[in-house]
Amino acid sequence: MLKSVGSINVRRLLAFLIIFSAVLSLLILLNLRYARTYLERSSETFKGFVELLANAISARYFHSDTTYKLVSLPGTNAERLFSDIAEEFPVVEKVHLEENEAEKFAPYRIEGGKENLFIKLVIYNNDTTDYVIDKIAVVQLNVQRILQLLNLDHIVITSRGFPFAFGMNAKATIPLIDPLSIVASLSIAAIILMYRRIREYKIKIELDHKKKLERKTLILESLNDITREMLMGASESAYQLILKKAVECVPNAQAGSLLVRKDSVFHYIATVGFDLSRLSNVVMLEKEISQWVQQHDYLIRRRPYEIDEKILDQERLKTLVEGGGLKQIKSTLVVPVRIEGQVEILFNLDNFESEDAFNEEDVQVVTLFANHIGLLLKRLKLEEQLEQQYKLIEHISYHDALTRLPNRRFLEEFGEKMLSLARRENKNLVILFIDLVDFKLVNDNYGHETGDEVLKIVAERMSNAVRSSDFIARLGGDEFILILYDCDTKGAMDVVKRLIDVVEKPISIKGSQLRVGATIGVAEYPKDGETLDALIRKADVAMYLAKRKGIDVATTDELSC
Repeated sequence: MLKSVGSINVRRLLAFLIIFSAVLSLLILLNLRYARTYLERSSETFKGFVELLANAISARYFHSDTTYKLVSLPGTNAERLFSDIAEEFPVVEKVHLEENEAEKFAPYRIEGGKENLFIKLVIYNNDTTDYVIDKIAVVQLNVQRILQLLNLDHIVITSRGFPFAFGMNAKATIPLIDPLSIVASLSIAAIILMYRRIREYKIKIELDHKKKLERKTLILESLNDITREMLMGASESAYQLILKKAVECVPNAQAGSLLVRKDSVFHYIATVGFDLSRLSNVVMLEKEISQWVQQHDYLIRRRPYEIDEKILDQERLKTLVEGGGLKQIKSTLVVPVRIEGQVEILFNLDNFESEDAFNEEDVQVVTLFANHIGLLLKRLKLEEQLEQQYKLIEHISYHDALTRLPNRRFLEEFGEKMLSLARRENKNLVILFIDLVDFKLVNDNYGHETGDEVLKIVAERMSNAVRSSDFIARLGGDEFILILYDCDTKGAMDVVKRLIDVVEKPISIKGSQLRVGATIGVAEYPKDGETLDALIRKADVAMYLAKRKGIDVATTDELSC
């Protein structure tokens, strides 16, 4: 009896151990398979995200005339353009320029190392007809932050793992045996029940993960669309597009609006689901919206009509009710966009069904779009500043710093254009080479500071004495060149007389009466030459002839005398 009972117990124990081992082995195999599948799926997700990110960064920052010009200009520091990349894309660690080793790829290339990931980008102009040959931009990505962003928490980048993406290896940290598997293996009934529940749980996780990934993909695609719109420079349409995409990406958003600061008031600049033509006439004062935002990163306004009817006048309240559905709105999620500590934009998303429609996840998504609007506004301001700086640099490179007249470079370029026009139209053209008389005495007796003042006054007088179609430039020192279009030597003499008269007028500086004169040489196209250099040389020789003779003006006709 005891032997029989003992034998049964042994068989039961053996059967239990066999079943336990079989179930445990099955679970181990399933977990191994799931870990590998999870790694493969994560790899595709990771690759897709990085490719989309590379496209967005390339289109957003490196298909730009501004970036192309700044990087191409020698000695210009273009690195400040890249500071916005890390702000816009938190997964970016740093951005720098590298010398291009004569290799070409378009528009970017993704390279991975043991634990690092880089995007190498070609710097194009707007229409991609040209690119910077000797430099490329290198964007270093934070791989761990990307994994966290994609909820790939069970992926670890390691040199000993399986091939993952872009030359990097990784492994899944999903445990092969967990307490749930051990408990499930103790009983067949428990195994069946627990296995079903595990499968359902895993399916739910995968579905939730898929939904989150699809939503994040939609958000990234929306941001990519917004980036393209921003690169086109259409700020008003970019605001409308950002709002439209935000309403699409936030499940509980059914309408929305954007208010932008202009001077000290806020105006409606974009709407979804409302009548913008009517709302654009509504102006919100800063003190009226201060209670909405104060120092909060966001605010949920429940039944906003009950709040606004106490602070707004009847005319604006009526417009908001009729054009903005104010009475129907149950809750509004308000996210302020601050630049340098000041609220510049109000981002509003509305729901017509529930006062508790918006949750923390909605706030995070709206904040992402709100930040994109802030970057748009900052980019527009930066481009305006860069354009002003570029115009200033261009002006400096073509004008004399002292007299503000065109310099030798400007003279050479514009003079050739005037000659080409004279050839086409069969017109005459006169070159006057002007040299100031007694200017050295002014410098010697009164100093160079006074001499500079004399040069500026004389340059202004001569500019005012000629036609708007004439071109006067400072050649250097006290020498000037005047180009008279559609004029011959005889006709130029009236201009010469005016110039000498205005130059010889007394100049009063610091109580001293100073006088200078002018000696002028005259050359005529096409009689005296076909090129600008030839004409200037002839006029120069004529000017020196006048100096030797002690007269004010000499023409090339006198050179042969």
